[in-house]
Order: sequence, then structure tokens, then C-alpha cells
Amino acid sequence: MDNILLVGLIYDSNLGDQAIYYSTKKMVEDIVGPNYEIRAIDLYGRTGQPKSHNKIVTKILNKIHPSNLTANDICKKIEEQLPSICKDTRAIIFVGGGLIKYKHQIIAEPMITVLNYAEKLNIPVMLSAVGVEGYGEKDALCQQLKAAINQKCVQAITTRDDLELLKSSYVVNDNIAVARVADPACSINGLYKNNGKVAKRIGLGIGRRGLFQDYENAISDEYVAEFWAKLYSLIKENGYDCYFFTNGLPADDAFARAIMKQYNIPSNLLLERPKTLEQLISQISSFEGMVVTRLHSSIIGYSYAVPCISLVWNQKQVMFGEATGCKDNYFEKEFDAKAVFERLVHEINHGESTINRDEYICSTKTAIRAFLEKNSLALGE
Repeated sequence: MDNILLVGLIYDSNLGDQAIYYSTKKMVEDIVGPNYEIRAIDLYGRTGQPKSHNKIVTKILNKIHPSNLTANDICKKIEEQLPSICKDTRAIIFVGGGLIKYKHQIIAEPMITVLNYAEKLNIPVMLSAVGVEGYGEKDALCQQLKAAINQKCVQAITTRDDLELLKSSYVVNDNIAVARVADPACSINGLYKNNGKVAKRIGLGIGRRGLFQDYENAISDEYVAEFWAKLYSLIKENGYDCYFFTNGLPADDAFARAIMKQYNIPSNLLLERPKTLEQLISQISSFEGMVVTRLHSSIIGYSYAVPCISLVWNQKQVMFGEATGCKDNYFEKEFDAKAVFERLVHEINHGESTINRDEYICSTKTAIRAFLEKNSLALGE
């Protein structure tokens, strides 16, 4: 059957990437209707999310985790999958997330592999709502990625964040349509029920050790841990219930546990590490407000109208704050617990955005529709 192929980090334990995938999948399904099958390929070549309660089995599975594979290993897995999964594929859509990048994760190499395959078979491609993270004129991998995204098969690239960098440094093919849109997960509330906010319930979203330093922010893990402990105390002193949570990454959960142990915070105040997107949404949508580290905690909070303050480790967070009219809710470089708490209370009681929310959220789907219509794939075409 003719199909549309979606590409992304579909089976990631960071559930933000799953929110991106399922939101984009719903948009594409709405646009093409039953005319086309929706297929997917994971950028790490994973075909599912293995789970086991057996410690020996888990240990074996960890050896094939993406962090233990080389770029060549991952690309080989994708090359093996592409011929069968791309049979009768009419278009390829990269679903979003931090995909135009060449540092910190193995992303560029599998991106190039899929793009080169699409070029070979003349399959039209869209990069939808992708994050653009840095550019290196003299970096070989960056330049290989740049060449790949400027191939003839690529018709459109939209970004959730750095449009200027995308236009000035990456896109040189004048035939590629370029625009800034919302992150797809901004529309996730259309897929999962909101369980309702609980009054005076505050969430603290923790990121892993070393996250700030890895992105050239000098803030130490000790500083971050002390900040969370001070903020927790302030929240409790002011009559709120406070819970720690994560986006699902085991490393985030481990740091949360270490902070709570060091500062004698009851361990039962750490919510269970979510294994599914539905579990994460259930946690976030229950908060009256939250202070978070991960971008997609902010984005899911935005989708469910949960007031949110963010600690900035990557400029993509600031760009999301600017796009949604909430830049003052993003704290950079130094984190003062009192200032963060006061801002959170303000947002809970008075927060509002000057941005047209519906228009912003719909921008992603509008761009996808334009791409599919151009290739006569939209419903009724």
C-alpha cells in the first residue's frame, strides 16, 4: 500500500520525543485520511522499546542501547530496514526534535543515511519542526549534514527554534521552503485527556547530571542540587505540595534521587519514572504549576495550560519562551530560588501570553499540509 514514512526518535526514553512523533502522526493522519498507510522508522534503528523485569535480560538489552552503538552501527541498521519499509513510500517526513545537530548525540549520521536513500529513490522529503543546534563551517560532519539537507529530494524545512541560523547557514537550495512553526507536541492535548490540575500541587522537573556543563553552561551539579533543595523548601513553607518528576530518562531519575537523598527530602515525593507518554502527561497535567529543566516538560505544560518556569541549559528553551510570549519564565546562568518561586506564583495567579495560541499551534500542521498538497497526497487530492 502507498505510504507516508515518518522518521524520528520514536522509541526514546525521553518521552518528549515520543510526544513529537505521536503529535505529528496525528496531523498527517488528519491530512491524508485513510488513503495512505503511515509507517515509521526510528533514527537509531530501533524497532520497539524492549522491557524486561529480568536483570540479566536487561543487562543484555543495555548493550544494544544507542549510547553503546557507534554511528556506523546505527547507520547499518537503518540501511537494512530502509528497502522494505520504503516500499511504495510516497513521501518522507522527519517529525521534529533536535535533528539538525552534529554534537552531543548521534543524529547527523542516521539523518544523512535516510536523506541519501530518499534522494536515490526520488522520494520527496520534509523536515518538520526540527531543532537547529549550532553550525560549524569547518566541521566535517556538519558540512555533510548541510549537503544532505540541500539535496533535490528535500522540499521543505520548518524549525521550532532557530530560523535565522537555518536560513543563514544551512539552507542554500532556493527551492526548499523554510519557515518557523510550533513544536508538534504543543498539540498533544488533542490526543490525551487532561486529568485536571490539583490545587497547590507543584512539580519540579529534574534533568541529568552534567546537562548544563555539556551545553557550555558553567553551572555545576552541586549548584543545581542546592537550588532544587532551596526551591523545594520555599514551596513547602508557602503551603504547597511539591513533587519531583522526570521526562522518563533514567539518568534524570538517578539525579533526582541523589538530590533528594542528599537533602533529606522524602523519597515518596519523587513520582514514578514514566515509561509511557500517557503517564508523563498524567503527571504534568495534574500540576497547578511547575519548574522544569527539560524542554518538553515546558511544551507539554504549555499544551495543557500548566504555568511553567524553566531553567535554561540550551537556547532552544529561550526560543520557545519567545515564541509563546513567556520569555520572562526562562531563567539563565544563575538560578535564585526566591526569584524563581516568586515568578512561578505570579504565573499561577496572573500569567498570560500575548501570542495567538491557536494560530501558533496550528502552524506546524499548516506547513505539513502544504508539503503533502504539493505532492498530491492530501485528502481529496
